[in-house]
Amino acid sequence: MKTGKTAFDPTRRRLLRGTATVFAAGIGAGLLPDTAQAAKVSKAAMLYQTHPHGSVSCANCVHFEPGPSPSAMGACTVVAGSISPRGYCIAYSPRV
Repeated sequence: MKTGKTAFDPTRRRLLRGTATVFAAGIGAGLLPDTAQAAKVSKAAMLYQTHPHGSVSCANCVHFEPGPSPSAMGACTVVAGSISPRGYCIAYSPRV
């Protein structure tokens, strides 16, 4: 058997450099945002109306965030401003 250096030679400097690199990458990854936040769109751009479109209304849309009561104004993840649960806009997407 041959004695001497092997392919894996963990010197102290190499170990410290590798540890510092992994640590820095971890910190850098922690500074990145998890998801991009899109800006909300105006009511006019989404053709928002305060009355339902047939049987379709904001109350049963995935983007609607209800207010404190079922009839109270809520919010929308797409449209800016307060949103009526009986409203409608072109961003409507039914809850499944």
